[in-house]
Amino acid sequence: MYQINKIQNKITKLKECTFSELKFKEREHLQEWQVIKYASYCSSLTKDNIKDIYQSYLDKHYKNKSAEELLVEFFDGQEYEELELNKGATQRIILVAAKFRKEVTSSVLWLMNYNIRAQCI
Repeated sequence: MYQINKIQNKITKLKECTFSELKFKEREHLQEWQVIKYASYCSSLTKDNIKDIYQSYLDKHYKNKSAEELLVEFFDGQEYEELELNKGATQRIILVAAKFRKEVTSSVLWLMNYNIRAQCI
C-alpha cells in the first residue's frame, strides 16, 4: 500500500504491519466496523452530511480548517454548490489485507453477483 502526496507529487510505500502489531483485535475492533454495515450507513449520507462529519473531524484535529474549502480544493476548485457527492449507488466495498479467509472471498464474490461493487486487495 502506498500514500500519495499530491502537493509534493510523491508516493511513499507504507510499512507493512499486522493487526496484532497495531493492537487491533478482531472481535473488539474490526467486527465493530463491519464493512457492510458501514457501507450501508454511508449510502444515505447527503453532501451536507458528509461536509458536517468532515468538519467535526477537522474541529477536533485541525483547528481553523474548513471542510467546505477542503472539499472544493480536493475536487479541483469546483464550486461547493456544484459538487455531487454520494449520488446514486456509488458505494464500493474494498477490503485490504495480507491474506483473506475463504469465507471473506466467497462473500465478496456473492455480493458481486448482485452488482455490489466489492473487491479484496
